[in-house]
Amino acid sequence: MCKCHGEIGSLNKRIKEELNSFFDYKILRNQIISLDLIESMVTLTREIKKEIAVCIDNKGKVIDVIVGEKSLVEIPSLWVKRDQLGLSGVRCIHTHPSGDSSLSDADLSTLTNLHLDCIVALGINDSLSCSIAYPINMNENNQIIYEKKEHLTTEALLEIPFEQIILDFNKNYEPQGLLVKEAEEKALLVVVDWSKETEEVVTESAEELKNLATTAGLIVSETIIQKRDRPDSLYFIGKGKLQEISLYVQQNNIDCVIFDDMLSPSQQNNLMDVLKVKVLDRTSLILDIFAQRAKTKEGKLQVQLAQLNYLLPRLTGKGISMSRLGGGVGTRGPGETKLETDRRYIKRLIHNIETQLKEVKKQRQIHIDKRKNNNVPVVALVGYTNAGKSSLLNILADENVLAENKLFATLDPVTRKVVLDNNQEVLLTDTVGFIKKLPHQLISAFRATLEEIIYADLLLHVVDITNENYEMQIKTVNNVLKEIGVTDIPTIYVYNKVDLLSEIPPINSEDSFCYLSTKTGVGIEDVKNILADHFFTEKKYEVLIPYTEGKLIEKIHNIGTVDSLSYEEEGTLISFTSFTDNVDLDILKHQK
Repeated sequence: MCKCHGEIGSLNKRIKEELNSFFDYKILRNQIISLDLIESMVTLTREIKKEIAVCIDNKGKVIDVIVGEKSLVEIPSLWVKRDQLGLSGVRCIHTHPSGDSSLSDADLSTLTNLHLDCIVALGINDSLSCSIAYPINMNENNQIIYEKKEHLTTEALLEIPFEQIILDFNKNYEPQGLLVKEAEEKALLVVVDWSKETEEVVTESAEELKNLATTAGLIVSETIIQKRDRPDSLYFIGKGKLQEISLYVQQNNIDCVIFDDMLSPSQQNNLMDVLKVKVLDRTSLILDIFAQRAKTKEGKLQVQLAQLNYLLPRLTGKGISMSRLGGGVGTRGPGETKLETDRRYIKRLIHNIETQLKEVKKQRQIHIDKRKNNNVPVVALVGYTNAGKSSLLNILADENVLAENKLFATLDPVTRKVVLDNNQEVLLTDTVGFIKKLPHQLISAFRATLEEIIYADLLLHVVDITNENYEMQIKTVNNVLKEIGVTDIPTIYVYNKVDLLSEIPPINSEDSFCYLSTKTGVGIEDVKNILADHFFTEKKYEVLIPYTEGKLIEKIHNIGTVDSLSYEEEGTLISFTSFTDNVDLDILKHQK
């Protein structure tokens, strides 16, 4: 069995055996590397024309042998926990087949990011040239300060007092800790440009993923985009792009890599095995944001249910891979105990949460029934996240509900009374914002909350008209509404943030709409007038109520003004005046 790593597939059995023999070398404490190991590395490098790296621990034992192209060699066993103090206790010696022993930026980044004891490059040409960099101190930000010596002879390299250098470093360095603060986690974003998508859609997806990462408290370092026709079954992206990402992660001290699409459990595990950092997909990122935003008991239960349903298929092998990742984004909520759980426990926990949410749904239904009995119209605010729903609620209801320029600023539903200019009242409910690729686990978990929308008498669909893809966002919201069973509730489209536009684009729609700026107040009176016209325009009705349904007569007295009443052979003939949409369907079916 070949114990080395990297590009070994094309190597013959003899070469692999010689590479394996490197693990038998024992280096003396005061040596960087032995002369015979250097000679073996040089000989094999000239034969296979590939870079060879050897990792040696502070006991002089070879712990890793890696084969790879220059500047792209991976060092899988060197990734140390970010809370480790001082040096890693590992040094890396690698060959440069090009003959130039100069230390590259990637070499120096590896030294500083992984806190290596030293890094050595052996330039192999007609003659052998050696270069070395080693740490001499740490600055106030816990960053390695190193000294570099290049183009040395082999004899000069071996004469460097390596053991004394490490001792001097440890004397000068007072450990301050390297714990990563949550707000300082650095993220690399990966977006796949599928051949069927337009450039505008890909750009929008990348920007939205960046906003999600920022909302979660991450510092976005870079966004990498790859064009593909279909996902790779092992790594989702191509191996070449994966190698590029691996190098970027190593050079830039990245804490997590986030993919814009949903990864399968095996793809996520495979990526973590290669990259050695947290790998999240869009779903786990959104779940983490929801975990941060949930404040009420119901909200926390719903988020926990969604996280557990996401976690369940990812339990296999999770313990090993997650144990080296630490905390932060993507590990909140029930994820903190995943190492101690098994499938049976998770399923039992899911069942218990679902039972609690059923009780919550019963309580919510009681409140909904009370609203219906009070004959107060209910208006639900729906829309894409960050469209301005909470800001509109604050203005109409004179409230101070949290409204931030962040995704999912509002998670728990809020209902407030709004008094219109005609002194009539409506109830306005603000719901969670929708987003493209909204995780199915969230829709299922938040169904009880989203069902507030089902019982609304009118929807105000708030749209951010400044977004170039606002029509796509409208379609996304409507698709989610269909998924929860909302298909026939009257809808008014409210195009918000017109103050940010120099020219308002024409709206080609048969649906009712108005323009709005929650920042300047433009259009607020239009929204109020729309609500008043929709619910409180008086209309005359004449109905013949059968004597067997006398209870409907009492309802008529409660919802309007009776103009005339007479008793006919078939039933009671009543003429009355009431507001639009305030008349029970059971009454309307008897309309003459």
